[in-house]
This record gives sequence, C-alpha cells and structure tokens, in this order.
Amino acid sequence: MDLKPYFSKKDLSDFLPSVLKICYIYIGGRLIQIPRHIDISNIYYRADLFNDPAKKKAFKEKYGYDLVPPETWDQAYDIAEFLNNPPALYGTQFTGKEEAFSGRFYEMLLSNGGRLFDSH
Repeated sequence: MDLKPYFSKKDLSDFLPSVLKICYIYIGGRLIQIPRHIDISNIYYRADLFNDPAKKKAFKEKYGYDLVPPETWDQAYDIAEFLNNPPALYGTQFTGKEEAFSGRFYEMLLSNGGRLFDSH
C-alpha cells in the first residue's frame, strides 16, 4: 500500500529532515513506512569504574585500547565482558520487554549493516 496519497507535503514537513531520511521506507516508488515515534538511546556508565587506575591498566593490557565510554558495539562488548563479575557486578544490561527490546535490537541491527526488509 502506498501511503503518499494520505499525507500532504505539509504533513510530511512536520518531520525533521534527518528523521525522514532514516525512517522513511520506499519500495518500488511507494511510501510504505513513516516514523510513528522517535526514540533516543543513551549510555549510562559508572564513572568510578572507568576512572579506576587499576581497571584502566588491566583493560588496556587485555584489549589494547583505553577504558573509555564505547563508540562501537565491539567496544561495548569488550567493556561489558571486562566489567562482568556476577553477582556483584554485571557488565551491561539489555532491556528485553516491550518496545525497548525492539528499539535496541533495531539500533544494533542497523549499525551492523542489517535491515529488517530486503528490497523485494
């Protein structure tokens, strides 16, 4: 189903251009998806762990780069693995309920080159 007839140019102008660029899906010239809502993810981390000199040294020796907040999923994995010491401390958490799961999964999928749908 083509959604274009249901939205005027004014309706579509209510969206930020950057949102439209990443959230619209056109297949065969048909608009089949528009954003329903926008979600922004944040990283929260314990500064005391990242600033601990012993942890910084051990992390650098093991992984070859500084213990700083991650910029990639590979870095996030390394940090989670390094800090993981259950049951006292878990290296990360991953929300697995309601839209939070699909949102985080979708972010990981896209940032690793994946897509929910192919061009067919």
